Amino acid sequence: MTDSTDDIAAKYGDQNSIAAEPEDEAMADPVLGDDSLGHVALKDSQLFVGRSEMQIIAYIDQHERDGLRVGNYVCIPYPDATTEPNEDEVLLAAIDRLEYRPITEINDWVDGGGYSDFGEQNLAYVSHLDPIAIVEHDRVEDALTRQTVDRPPKPGEDVHLIEDEEVLRVGLNIPSDGIYIGDMAVSGDLVPNDENPLTYLLSNPNSTDGTADEGEPAIFRHVLVAGSTGKGKTHFSKNILRQCAVSKQYPIEVPPEEQEAFGIDDDIRHRYLNLFVIDPEDEYVEMRDDNPELSGKGPRT
Repeated sequence: MTDSTDDIAAKYGDQNSIAAEPEDEAMADPVLGDDSLGHVALKDSQLFVGRSEMQIIAYIDQHERDGLRVGNYVCIPYPDATTEPNEDEVLLAAIDRLEYRPITEINDWVDGGGYSDFGEQNLAYVSHLDPIAIVEHDRVEDALTRQTVDRPPKPGEDVHLIEDEEVLRVGLNIPSDGIYIGDMAVSGDLVPNDENPLTYLLSNPNSTDGTADEGEPAIFRHVLVAGSTGKGKTHFSKNILRQCAVSKQYPIEVPPEEQEAFGIDDDIRHRYLNLFVIDPEDEYVEMRDDNPELSGKGPRT
């Protein structure tokens, strides 16, 4: 969380800039992992979704077990027979629990039991999934939409690690524009992958036009940065403040008397956000210093 303002602008663009026109290419179907992790299972358990409680358990194949972590995002396709002809739907879920279950008689309550060669073939590795949303791809409208989980997947359906950034963004209801907060990760690993991480953005809900030029910035809303000592709260807050200060300008009405007194032709002028930092511990003091690598043409804080 220590990117400079230039790094952030180069990576994610200036919020004042107008987005490029989309290419005339159809949206690809939701991207599933190349190989399935396992399948939705029913043995010794129930498969259901309800208003207050849900239970979906997946059996994990032996060669996929070592790489999984609690918190990984997975998706399960719904069979085409249950959807409209021009729609694809997947269930987005998070791994809530991982556990081994014996499937044969195993007795490791003996001396040296930890070294007994009872083998993975005698154990089932199962994942309890926490359903998040159904992501629907309308091929006619070429758009993804988020739906409430209202039915379980079919037993035996393959379970995949999610590799589609847009499916994750829609399913997790993460804004697609705004101030850059950070990259999504599970156990320190970027998701969906290192080459295409999902960026977490803080949107401006009061924006009234396509360039987000109007309305108060979202940072004026209730924001709390919490965490243990040394975990990066200050660096995180500095990056937020830098972006608030330089990412865009806001319209200010100029009264007629000021227009006449100062020779201003327009009744609207644009100014960068003014920031006041109360910093009794001098944690933000270096923000007042100029960066010698910057041109000096930008706003000063």
